[in-house]
Amino acid sequence: MLFGSATGSVGGAGVIGGQDAYFYSYSGATTAPTVYQVGTGGDEPVSAGLFSGNHLWLLGTNDGDYAVTSGTEEHPVLEREQLSSQAGFLLSYSSTGSPDRAFTLNDPADASSEVFQALTGFDGDMVAGGQTDGHFTVDAATTSGQRQAILARVSLTGPAGTGDGDPEFRNEWRVQLAAGETAVARLANYRDDEITALIHSGEDRMVLLFSPEGQLLTPMN
Repeated sequence: MLFGSATGSVGGAGVIGGQDAYFYSYSGATTAPTVYQVGTGGDEPVSAGLFSGNHLWLLGTNDGDYAVTSGTEEHPVLEREQLSSQAGFLLSYSSTGSPDRAFTLNDPADASSEVFQALTGFDGDMVAGGQTDGHFTVDAATTSGQRQAILARVSLTGPAGTGDGDPEFRNEWRVQLAAGETAVARLANYRDDEITALIHSGEDRMVLLFSPEGQLLTPMN
């Protein structure tokens, strides 16, 4: 599946906002692809994506807070509210262009600037990576303006039910590296046992391993 973002119409599809996400969907080897231009009235610049569980996941960065709601005639609608700072977005679409789920990856104070550019599936969830110039985690140790690598595991387990049974376990976490001028460039899934991260550290590169719970398994140097 081909995806990206563009200003203006892609393949004749209708324009939604300033910079729209788009993807091409194929229903068979002998049929022409269908292009879906998706998003909101704002900008949705896409930096990474993957196809998993019959859904396309799109990752990007802007200043919006996202949610999927039931619109007219019960059709799902992607909605966006303005944030005070730059954050990540993770959007899920069906192969026919219908929004399914939406997540916003923002710092708790909505004050710092996050940039997300790496995505991988992991044991039924999603893990996104990038960098921040503030406190993406509450206990982060950083100086003002110092950019540090960040990772976030987004649980795709549904919300806990209201029955008498035990709620499903949601393995969600955030990690911020205690090292300045670092960024997550790529992520990979190793057998649902470890998360492999390619880290840019100034002009250098290093590979770090993280456990399913977000624990750093390799030394920083």
